Amino acid sequence: KWLNQLMIGQFNKSFKPLRTQSDWISSVEEQVDAYVNDPYSGFLVSNQLIYTVTQSMIQTARIPNIKSIHPSVPILLVAGKEDAFGHNGKGVRQLGQKFKQGGIHHITVQLYAYKRHEILFEKDYEYVWKHMLDWISRQIITKNKSE
Repeated sequence: KWLNQLMIGQFNKSFKPLRTQSDWISSVEEQVDAYVNDPYSGFLVSNQLIYTVTQSMIQTARIPNIKSIHPSVPILLVAGKEDAFGHNGKGVRQLGQKFKQGGIHHITVQLYAYKRHEILFEKDYEYVWKHMLDWISRQIITKNKSE
C-alpha cells in the first residue's frame, strides 16, 4: 500500500478539489467513476507490476533497443498535457527525443491540452481518435506514394 501511495498517489497532486484517488485518470467524472467501480481496475497494484512497468519504460527508452526498430517506421506518441503519469507531457517529449537519437526518421509527438491519462476517454475524445486516424492515413498514403 505504501508503494502504491508513493508511486500512484502522487498523480493527483495537481487536481483540486479531489473527488477520488483516481481523478488523475480523466477530467470526465463518469469515466473516473467507471474506473473506480470496475473490479478489474482501480485496485492496489503489486510491487511486481510497478517493477515491470518501470523496467518496461526504461527498456523502451534505451538507445540499443530503439536502434532495433527499422528507422523508416513512423511512430506516433500521444499523451495528455495534464497526464501526471507522463509528467505532463515531459516524459513523452523526452521519449520522442530518444527515438530521434536512436535513428528513427519519422517520430510525431502529439500532446493534447486539457487531457489527463486516458486521452481516449476525455472530453472531446473524438478529436483525438480523428487525429490518430488522420495520422495513420497519412502514413499509408505516404508509403503508397513511395512504392
